[in-house]
Amino acid sequence: MSLREVFISNLRSFRRKAKVSQMRLAEMVGSSASYIGEIEIGRKFPSVELIEKIALALNIEPHSLFIEEKAEKSLRVLGLFAQLDNETKADLVEMFGHTIQKSLKKVLFEPPDCTITETR
Repeated sequence: MSLREVFISNLRSFRRKAKVSQMRLAEMVGSSASYIGEIEIGRKFPSVELIEKIALALNIEPHSLFIEEKAEKSLRVLGLFAQLDNETKADLVEMFGHTIQKSLKKVLFEPPDCTITETR
């Protein structure tokens, strides 16, 4: 997904999560509803100043509008992980380390099932 597409998707998603209409967002940032609509369908792209106003209106950090959902989830998980005590962190690293090793061994060293079956 391109950075523009990520921005558009996130803008729409954050706006909906905040239960803010395009009209209301436009009022909050000093723009028009049609301009917000044009942004959300990719015909226009806002200035840095408008991006800052949008983020403030939606109560998010401006950079959040440019981070893909998967990356955003990863950042939240890392933030939660950082809050854990060291013993719990070590346990999780060990547990997931074994799981990842098993998965990699299976993918790298076990031949795939290439059985051909005849269908009629």
